[in-house]
Amino acid sequence: MLSKVKKIKEISSNKTKKYFFFLIIMMLLAMIFEMIGLSLIFPLIKQITSSEPNFILIQLHNLNLISSQILNSSPFKLTLFTSLIIFIAYATKAIISSLLEWHKAKFLYKLQEEISLKLFFSYIKSDYKRHLKENSSNLVRNIVTENQQFADNAIYPLLIFLTDLLVIIGILLILIIFEPIIVISCLISILVISYVYLKFTRKKNIKYGELRQKYEGLKIKFFNEGIGAVKELKILGSEKGFFSNFNRQNEGITHVGTRQSFIQVFPQIGLEFIAISGIVAVLLVISSRNLNLTEIIPLMGVIVAAIFRLIPAFYRMINCYVRIRFAAPVVDLMHSEILYKNEKNNTNQKDRFEFKDILSLKNINYSYYNSKYIFKDFNLDIPLNKWVAVKGETGSGKSTLIDIILGLLKTESGNILLNKKEVYIYENQNWLNNFSYVPQNIFLIDGTIKDNIIFDFDNSNFDKNKLNLSIEVSQLKEFINTLDLGLETIVGERGIKLSGGQKQRIGIARAIYNIKEIMIMDEATNALDEVTEKKLLKALKLNFYENSFIFISHRKETIDFCDHKIEIFKKGIGSEAIVRGISN
Repeated sequence: MLSKVKKIKEISSNKTKKYFFFLIIMMLLAMIFEMIGLSLIFPLIKQITSSEPNFILIQLHNLNLISSQILNSSPFKLTLFTSLIIFIAYATKAIISSLLEWHKAKFLYKLQEEISLKLFFSYIKSDYKRHLKENSSNLVRNIVTENQQFADNAIYPLLIFLTDLLVIIGILLILIIFEPIIVISCLISILVISYVYLKFTRKKNIKYGELRQKYEGLKIKFFNEGIGAVKELKILGSEKGFFSNFNRQNEGITHVGTRQSFIQVFPQIGLEFIAISGIVAVLLVISSRNLNLTEIIPLMGVIVAAIFRLIPAFYRMINCYVRIRFAAPVVDLMHSEILYKNEKNNTNQKDRFEFKDILSLKNINYSYYNSKYIFKDFNLDIPLNKWVAVKGETGSGKSTLIDIILGLLKTESGNILLNKKEVYIYENQNWLNNFSYVPQNIFLIDGTIKDNIIFDFDNSNFDKNKLNLSIEVSQLKEFINTLDLGLETIVGERGIKLSGGQKQRIGIARAIYNIKEIMIMDEATNALDEVTEKKLLKALKLNFYENSFIFISHRKETIDFCDHKIEIFKKGIGSEAIVRGISN
């Protein structure tokens, strides 16, 4: 458990740590007033059963906090005064406890907010290769479900655990004053039984936590796949298979949740047994001392009140410990995700690049996760300030080549040269700032056409001239003019309300709006008809003749429009890619 607490500390901000320390102070105050309230029960009951002033009032008189007149009052007034002291103590404790619960809730939601932002930042800023191997369903699960689990089953139980631990320590200190042997015996019994129980369930808790995490991820995965393929599912009649996959994950979560809940509830039975046994033992011991009723009743009152406060606290502590063990995989996950270390680029990120002559790849080697090489001793020269077409069979590595040129993927060996000088481009934002990019599959947010072209949530200061030019060149103007809301038309999630060609043109307009030195278009016109494509290419050449363009395409019309043609092919199935040649 201490190792998990250490990991929680490592991923928490200084502000969160200070807030947590503030909560600890409030817990201590609540514990102190709990002790005061409980310790006053004995003198109160003794005052009720005796006409003499109790020792609390005598001590207050000795400290000149109450007058002799009060000390010599009637038994009823003495009882009333003692009750007032207890009322003040418990009222103060109630106020502190209320504030503590308020701040606990605020702390938990603030922590979820902080963890969500850290996870999102970690994912957005992580290297591109990580996203190639990571299932997006797991990322969604981590930010939504696991973040909630982290707060509910790790942090909240930890707060309750510490609160009850302090309360138990305070109450036990009071009880030991009255009955040290019985209290210590009961405490040892509880600790032994708790240890055996926790030892027995430890591995099961961790296992159930890992299984829940797995089922939650698969549940989101099958949901996303089912919703994303709803058209194909209806046509093929395959809904049943997806429903079965989704339901299996629900059944798994139910299976794990049932067993985990039982493990959490089970200690209550044992603790109730120990509580009754403790009360009976106290009665037997007290009876054997031949004490009178005025001495027995106050003592029993304190012990019974303490037991009924201790048993729920002990139960909650054990329950919280079980929940923290159950959340152990979540703590490990949050720790590894937030502290994920990207491969660093130690080069000077302030370098300026001049794209004048030629971009060269020399003896490049690259493979995905130590599998067969996609590129081995690969060489390529790309002339700049020209239109270059890259063609090749499916799987020859064209898109991977683009990712390497963009600096999103790191080569295993080889050099990249700009104007015959070596440059270091991996994860170099300064390098990326020189590129515009249109991918094969255009991503559209569930916003307006204008939002998707500008692609900035703060689009209040957009450049109207650039926007109009991007619409004109991308051949969107005619389509937008047919819409009642024009640029303010909502495209739907991932552009579901648009055709493939319309989505592609919005993606091209986005790249034009953010035009840079080099524009890369990866199969960016394959959804356009020949007439629209030809108009688009002519408009690009007319308006951006000084820019470099790299087209990945199979279409003859696009390739013929380019100044240089590069063909990439593989020597055989599973072999690396090579360049066949360059033609002008």
